[in-house]
Amino acid sequence: RSQLKQALVNFIKNAIEATPGGGRVRIQLYLKNGHAHTVISDTGKGMTTEQLSQIGTVFYSTKDKGTGLGTTVSLRIIETMKGRVAYKSDLGAGTEVTMILPVKNKKRGAPQ
Repeated sequence: RSQLKQALVNFIKNAIEATPGGGRVRIQLYLKNGHAHTVISDTGKGMTTEQLSQIGTVFYSTKDKGTGLGTTVSLRIIETMKGRVAYKSDLGAGTEVTMILPVKNKKRGAPQ
């Protein structure tokens, strides 16, 4: 539970830091095909295709003083939970990060 919270906080923090004053960060949650989708979108600076391809690489960051470790650790947490993270971004328009995690049936402990 605490690791999932850490990953979520990191993705939200990244969105806030990438968004200038007056911008917007939005968080949505929905269920689809037995998976919880948490979508964090911002109206920040966005990323190029090349920058997106580097996400998750240790010590890669688009921040001036960033190390990229927060994102790398967050991606590993989600993968360990049998989930995945998808990115969409438009340079100058913002970024959308979607965490997709399986939902377990409380009665049986199996994915729905």
